[in-house]
Amino acid sequence: MIHILSTVYSIHVIERSHILRVMVLFCVTLTSLGALISIKVGPIPYTLQNFGVILSGLILPPKYALASQLLYLALIGVGLPVAAGLRGGLHVLLGYTAGFLWSFPITSYIMSKLCRFYLNSRGLRLDLIKGFDVIVILILSLIAITPLYALGTLVYTLYVVNSTNTWLLVNSYVKHLIILTVMFLPQDLFMDHLIAIIISRELAKVLRYRGIVL
Repeated sequence: MIHILSTVYSIHVIERSHILRVMVLFCVTLTSLGALISIKVGPIPYTLQNFGVILSGLILPPKYALASQLLYLALIGVGLPVAAGLRGGLHVLLGYTAGFLWSFPITSYIMSKLCRFYLNSRGLRLDLIKGFDVIVILILSLIAITPLYALGTLVYTLYVVNSTNTWLLVNSYVKHLIILTVMFLPQDLFMDHLIAIIISRELAKVLRYRGIVL
């Protein structure tokens, strides 16, 4: 009997591990596809990549969420054209938008941690969230995306401000942060993030139906 239970448990662990790997690749694909929808708004393009970043944090455990976005960066690094504007290569990861890209794994990891903390504190599962929970998770996504805006703006400022004057750099950073937040945050929050929350709930329902809880 113990042997049978052990075998069943092993099969379940293997299946869950397989599903997690598939979901990591799924999230990488979504982030890559999000880069295809690129609207030039000044020097920094608006894309739907945050949808994939946030969804990976919602549907995957923290370390897998982190891994999904690190894998995405690795694909860019080896030259695959999966960044905005169909670009790839190390120069993309070292360019003026590199801060945003390098923040993807951080944001995804934080989103996963925050979402799971909230769901556990409420005794909920992702597939059971309703209106109030969606609002709370949307607010949590605002916290998760903070490093993306902060680091992304910092790298961008260092690139465009050709000065070593600390006051000028700080002043320019604050100005750029305000501008980028006003330009991009509403769409990130109320389109990318909200859609990611709703779709992640439906994905969780499908997985739950198969007896799989990530």
